[in-house]
Amino acid sequence: LVGHDVLYIDKIESSEPVRAYTQLGGRAPANCTATGKAILAYVSDAVLSRAFANAEVFTPKTNINIKRFKDEILQIRKCKYAVNRGEWRSDIVGLAAPLVDTEGAVCGAIGISGPSSRFDIAQMETLAPRIVGYAKRISHALGCSEAKWEMLGKNIQNTKTEEFSDKTVA
Repeated sequence: LVGHDVLYIDKIESSEPVRAYTQLGGRAPANCTATGKAILAYVSDAVLSRAFANAEVFTPKTNINIKRFKDEILQIRKCKYAVNRGEWRSDIVGLAAPLVDTEGAVCGAIGISGPSSRFDIAQMETLAPRIVGYAKRISHALGCSEAKWEMLGKNIQNTKTEEFSDKTVA
């Protein structure tokens, strides 16, 4: 998380000719991407308020209502994944899960996205356990203990995203 955007630091390209495109080093609004929502679900109210302060509408599905987003956060914390239903680009959907560090703080997210014509809600529900499983494995590799993974979302006091800024991602 950088400001109110997510920053893409790595990706694997799809072999499909029509695909969701992100650029390494590129940014996207956190409130309407799956990776951004997977991170924002675990930040403090102050960080969340800043993320929504100047939120823009990109598609008819974009949510710029922080109260409605807080309702969505409860579901994200419960299942440990977030969904983008065409909120940034109307024809692109996505699924993401948070990455957790040694302190039990969310430090990023891993996600998958694609054209809505090929990647529907039913497929996302099928893939969600795998994405969460990958996030858990990566989090363990980052030093997150099983206990801290299980506590994810139960204590929002400890988030790395409080410290993120343009300078920390140089």
